[in-house]
Amino acid sequence: MASLARMLLSGAMAVTALALALPLPALSQKPGGTLRIYNSSNPPSASPHEDTTIAVVMPFMAVYNNLVRFDPAKPRNSFDTIIPELAATWEWDATKTRLTFKLRDDVKWHDGKPFTGKDVQCTFYRLNGREPDYLRRNPRGIWYKHLTEVSLDGDYEVAFNLSQPQPSLLACSLRVTPPSIPVTSRDATCGSGRSAPGRSGSSSSKAL
Repeated sequence: MASLARMLLSGAMAVTALALALPLPALSQKPGGTLRIYNSSNPPSASPHEDTTIAVVMPFMAVYNNLVRFDPAKPRNSFDTIIPELAATWEWDATKTRLTFKLRDDVKWHDGKPFTGKDVQCTFYRLNGREPDYLRRNPRGIWYKHLTEVSLDGDYEVAFNLSQPQPSLLACSLRVTPPSIPVTSRDATCGSGRSAPGRSGSSSSKAL
């Protein structure tokens, strides 16, 4: 009887091992479809510059655009996987203290007005503290403490001038927001001066 039990147990183990070794096509991943992600929190604002919690970042990251971004098709983020978004090209000078972006000229805000270098300048003057009273909070402000000036060369070229080399700046969140942000209820003081709320992003930039 014990011998029969051992035989049955050995047979069951062999079948289990064989089943685990066989491919499972029913469980293989397939491209396409819809991924639904639910946000269980109530976002305190729609401004990722002012709030860094997942309640804000998750739903609104897809609304805004960056000058550059990491390639989502790559398994790991690195400087080699940075690709253009609102910027067409970028280049460091020899001292690594001046980062120049040439911007796309085919992007419009939701209200039809063109995206220009003034919008970039406006965004980062708020983040580096030159307009300290605009944002309610600035949790990422330390990322831009070496940014002394954002200079313009026409409508579609901007240069970030730094007080010291900061190669990591390109990998920081170079997200652009409109001159008038509805969560702050303040008047625009730079950029294009539009009063209607705007957003860069696939839902609001006609060219994306």
